[in-house]
Amino acid sequence: MIFKRLLLAMASLVLLSAGFGQDTDSGAGAVILAERTDPVVFRDAQNKKLDGSKMIPGVLLPEGHWVETGPKGEALLLLSNGTVVTVIENSKMMVKAFDQETFVSAGKAMSDFQEELSPSNILVDLEMGSLVVQTKKLKKASNFEITSPLGTAGIRGTEL
Repeated sequence: MIFKRLLLAMASLVLLSAGFGQDTDSGAGAVILAERTDPVVFRDAQNKKLDGSKMIPGVLLPEGHWVETGPKGEALLLLSNGTVVTVIENSKMMVKAFDQETFVSAGKAMSDFQEELSPSNILVDLEMGSLVVQTKKLKKASNFEITSPLGTAGIRGTEL
């Protein structure tokens, strides 16, 4: 099951690896909702509940938007640096900031790469619950941090 979802994630990132969803002026990275298993609630930066019918696989999630899963709920997020974030049941998180240098993948899929294509800075706020994070090897100039009420974790490897 995890392999199937990871394969789906890597296949979906083909569009991202071509620069799809990146704002080349600001250097913003892209976060895509790849899959969801309800109950999942999405909230904007002001914590206002969004229309769940519009939150379908393939939609881009802006920085500062919350993903909140209920019992047996789950959300799979794809980041343009090759990272796959699974929001486990009974969790609430947001991608607070995601900047990534523009890149060109020469038409290859993300699964063809062992490390991220360009340096990135990612800040995730985990208010409660758990995440499974699988990422490509990060560039030395990259930063990936997850903050929670209990502390901050910095990611350098490939899975947390």
